Amino acid sequence: MERVLSALRSTETKTRLMGVNYVETFLDEEGWEEILTALVGCLSDNNAKVTQGSLRMLAKLIQSPSKPTEHIRGFFTLLWGPLKEKLGDSKAPIREAATDVLLCLIEKIGMASVMDRLRFCAGHKNWRIREQVLVCISMAMERFRGEPQRICQDGLLEMALKLLEDSTKDVRDASLNVIHALYGIRGESLMLELQSKNLRPAHMRLLMGRLGGEEAPVASASSGTSSQPKRPVTTIRPPSYSLPGIPVAATSPAKAKRSVSFSPPRSTAVVPVCAYTDKEVQQQMTIVLDGLAENQEWTTRVKSLQHLQSLVEKGATQSAVFAASLKAMRDRICDQVGDLRSTVTREACSTISSMAKAMGDAFHPFVDSFIAALLKSVSVTIQIVAVSADSCVKNIIQSTDNGYPKAVPKFIDGARTKNNSIRLHCVEYLTLAWSTWDPTAFDRNEQIRYLMSSMCPADAASSMKWQRPRGPASSARPSSRKNVLDAPSAAVGPIPSAVKTAPSQATVVPLGPRRVFNGSEHEAHASSSQVPSGPLRVPIPVRKQVRTDDRVDEAPRRNQALRVLNTSSVSTASHYVEVAPTPTYGGPLRVEVAPVSSRPPHPDSTRRRASATDDNQRDDRPSTLSSELWEKRADDAMWSIRLETVDHLLRMAPSATPADAAKMVKIAMTRIGDSHFRVAQSAMRLLCLLVPTHPSLVLPYLKTALPKVFAKLVDPKEGVREQATLVLEAIVASSQQGGYDASTLLSWIVPSMLDGPVKVKLLVYNCILQLLPNAPEFGNAPGPLRALVLKLADSIENDQASERGTVTVVTNVLEKICELYDATFSMVLQQLSPYKLGHIQKCINVPAPKLKRKHEKPAPPPTMLPSPNQPQDAEPGKHDWLAVLCGNNASREDKLSAMDKIVKDVRAHGATVLSSPMTNAIEWPRILLALLDLALDNDSNEYKILQTKVMQTTALILATPEYASYAATSVESLVLQLLSRASSNSVLGLYFVEKFVALAIAVVSNIASIRLLVALTKSSPQEDVQVQITLKVLKTAIDAIASFDALHVGEFDWIASAVVQTLRHANSGVRKNAVNCLVSLYFLGGSNFVPHLHALPPHYQKLVSLYIEKAQADATQR
Repeated sequence: MERVLSALRSTETKTRLMGVNYVETFLDEEGWEEILTALVGCLSDNNAKVTQGSLRMLAKLIQSPSKPTEHIRGFFTLLWGPLKEKLGDSKAPIREAATDVLLCLIEKIGMASVMDRLRFCAGHKNWRIREQVLVCISMAMERFRGEPQRICQDGLLEMALKLLEDSTKDVRDASLNVIHALYGIRGESLMLELQSKNLRPAHMRLLMGRLGGEEAPVASASSGTSSQPKRPVTTIRPPSYSLPGIPVAATSPAKAKRSVSFSPPRSTAVVPVCAYTDKEVQQQMTIVLDGLAENQEWTTRVKSLQHLQSLVEKGATQSAVFAASLKAMRDRICDQVGDLRSTVTREACSTISSMAKAMGDAFHPFVDSFIAALLKSVSVTIQIVAVSADSCVKNIIQSTDNGYPKAVPKFIDGARTKNNSIRLHCVEYLTLAWSTWDPTAFDRNEQIRYLMSSMCPADAASSMKWQRPRGPASSARPSSRKNVLDAPSAAVGPIPSAVKTAPSQATVVPLGPRRVFNGSEHEAHASSSQVPSGPLRVPIPVRKQVRTDDRVDEAPRRNQALRVLNTSSVSTASHYVEVAPTPTYGGPLRVEVAPVSSRPPHPDSTRRRASATDDNQRDDRPSTLSSELWEKRADDAMWSIRLETVDHLLRMAPSATPADAAKMVKIAMTRIGDSHFRVAQSAMRLLCLLVPTHPSLVLPYLKTALPKVFAKLVDPKEGVREQATLVLEAIVASSQQGGYDASTLLSWIVPSMLDGPVKVKLLVYNCILQLLPNAPEFGNAPGPLRALVLKLADSIENDQASERGTVTVVTNVLEKICELYDATFSMVLQQLSPYKLGHIQKCINVPAPKLKRKHEKPAPPPTMLPSPNQPQDAEPGKHDWLAVLCGNNASREDKLSAMDKIVKDVRAHGATVLSSPMTNAIEWPRILLALLDLALDNDSNEYKILQTKVMQTTALILATPEYASYAATSVESLVLQLLSRASSNSVLGLYFVEKFVALAIAVVSNIASIRLLVALTKSSPQEDVQVQITLKVLKTAIDAIASFDALHVGEFDWIASAVVQTLRHANSGVRKNAVNCLVSLYFLGGSNFVPHLHALPPHYQKLVSLYIEKAQADATQR
């Protein structure tokens, strides 16, 4: 045994395998505990043979009758971890061996001891573990079928139902097997419990498919068997909506409400009693409303929907304030139906279904909004979304007996769309509604009776769905039937005057529908005055289509017959057709009736016939579309409707009024970024027409539209690229004619539109090249022009390798700038660092005078050396130290000597030695930027002496009274210029920028510096490193405040809200510095900071709390 144990504990695979092969002999001897421990260690081996053999030996060891149960239970914790991992192994034999070991454990120590661990596995990330746990449970239930008392059912059904929603099919199948095995033990009691679980209809049908044909065992309290005869469970299938000949009672609304059920229908519905007061319902609905906000995480929205479902289940719909609160959150629930995540959509559909079932007829005010949102989801390609929306609409229809009149127009509009899927579903919904609702719900919608005449030629599949189980005349309500029979003209239209009354001659009633077409009058004679078994087709005289502005029907219309209902009595003589006696047969009859051409067309009849034309022959262009519907149709979910709307606006654009043109501009700007390329192309074509004709209306939207147009310049579709080029040409041409200010356009383009892909960036430079000649305000301003030159230098540095034409395009822009704005360009070049200037010089030859900085003075003439007897005091302002610091050819020793001279002169004469001889004033920005550039150009540890001297010089200069007076009024502009040097620098370079900014604002008060830094944090978007530096300096300023009382009222909340906004920044460095600022605010404000902490999301609260605890611990140690 010692040799076997040594082999099992070996690190070599072959030795372990040999130990596994020989361990079976020693399983029943003393010391088996060490063997079990060694075998558990072998489960971590990567060799499949070792693992499989170890599992087989463990099964034999556990099954051995000589091993006490209590001893095996003591090793369960040691064995469970490796065994669980092997349940999810990728090799099937290992999974089967692990399942055998687990079954042996269940049989040895009992299923109740293992069930807690198995339930935790239901949420494991490995789907094979989830599947194998279910397989093991089902096998255990089959093994203990004769001893049901050994089966632990605690939480078993809930776990199986949870895994029935799993994304893996194998797990769902294993879950079905568990429920099937559980049904064999519990029988009908399981069905009753399943009915109370509010399962989805799809799952109910799936379970009934498995359990419907089984015989349920009769449960007995004393034993698992019984002498009572078993009875089969009634299989309840979804109701059929197109079964002719079914009586009214067979399709009652109470039965139609239950699409799937596990038990016979109950006689009365149990109305839940409201568990809340009106005030509590109002509070809970407010919580749900806040949770459904657009800015909330999707998990929060799902929890809010589940909370609303729980309120409905507890009877909150009985409260008087529920409907008013639901009206406030109706739009937000509709937004969840259209969410991109299937989990959110499915939960929203379940919520709407539960509210419809609970509210009944009170749901009518909300049905139109929910139906409109659901119809957009029934045709999506994601199956779970489409099925959820489809089931929800059917549940809404089945939730009432009286019907929802507001839903009928939505279904009719959907049945006329060009989308085959929506058309098919809407016909199904209309069929279900007609077979379920009271006919009075359709009284206001006469178009439903003629819907098939306009839909059958377009879609045969949809028309096959319209098999009516009954018509309005055969309704269950006698009063409604009487209304239909007494007013057939309302349903049929005008009847020709040549039609005679049918004589009352009794003949055999023919079977099936009759078809009456145009023919001679003497051939039409009534065969009976009784009601035949099917509807008749009655002729409508041929009428010419009314001429319209948009379309004229030149071709003669085909004579069409409308299907109408037969009457049971002859109330009006002119309402019946004189039909000739014909032999009896089982098929339809076709009788010709002469057309009546002398009768003038009736407006209502013309409208009905126009609505019954073929979809393929109808012109859907919105020629008479009102301006109020433009935006609604332009935002429609179907791209074809959006395209038709934009094309319609394109035709109207040349003659549009200013009010209509404003709406067109808004729609064109919105549709430029449309997901369908044809809609985006038409929108840009519309924008091309509006740019020169209505420049004042286009200008407010132009800043947001330009990035979209630039992105379309590299679109894969050639037509889209051409239209984008035309839009830019129109904008440039309008700027040349005075329609737009080219300087304003450049001020929009340069800061934010030169950070995209390289190809887009080059096209933007070409546009800038065309705008520069007409932008004198932009070109003569050093600040904006410097930003453009820096962008050009960055393009040369970063984009030259990826795009060959970069240098050519940048050179053209630089030459144009040099040609048009030479003086300003020279000033900009003097402000650039030598590194950036070197990139510019790669493209253009810059003369030496342009590179000479303003503060550089010509070399002084040679003078005689002063004698030792002359005074050594030099004249302030005569030194050329600034020229040395900014010069490109000065050595490091020269720059160190210049800074030593500056320190000496400032200490002797003050900051006046820094004044310029030309203006006799100190140019603080130029001095500080020169020193900062000197530190940034040498930002490595090799230049540590130079960097130390730079920081000492800067600290001395900024401590002078002259700078303090300057900073009191102009520190903000200085800080902005210092922060502009922070882009694309190393970590050491960012350190120097941070120190310079801290020294620059150190002379002002802490409160003033905090206000400045907070304003910079909330200003327009900056680079990530600039925000990091600002937050670091802000934390230092907050720590320097003596107490909370030093702040004015409301300033603390203003600072905290600004810092909290940066917590959602995309850069992790910014978020980290924001957390540090919040920690400082906590120590400054104390209890005043608590409301801001509680307003954060939970994960941010935990993060900030951890940093606060860490800071408190550090303070305690100090």
